Amino acid sequence: MLLKAINKVHQGEVWLDRSLMGSVLDEMTQAPEADPQKAKIDSLTDREREVIALIAEGLKNKQIGQRLFISETTVTHHLSSIFSKLEVSDRLELVIYAFSRNLAKMPQKATRLGNPPTNI
Repeated sequence: MLLKAINKVHQGEVWLDRSLMGSVLDEMTQAPEADPQKAKIDSLTDREREVIALIAEGLKNKQIGQRLFISETTVTHHLSSIFSKLEVSDRLELVIYAFSRNLAKMPQKATRLGNPPTNI
């Protein structure tokens, strides 16, 4: 078998052991595992993503509605859909999820009374 392999390689062919070939073929035919979190995030609409970003900024439903020119009831419906899609149960869990999955940016430190923030 070794001589056959040497001859094949010398002729410009590729030589793979049968067991190695089986492993390679198995690896190639298996579908990559889907990330369930990515599928959840991909199911969000653009509007739901906007709502998540505003929740992460600390806005209340009324403020979100005013910012997006929609009613508070519509904001509530979006939140229900978001909670269901992401399998979170409340706003706090949503904010944690959003920050950990880059659905929202951490807010910058606000200055108080016009004074610049101090480094500690």
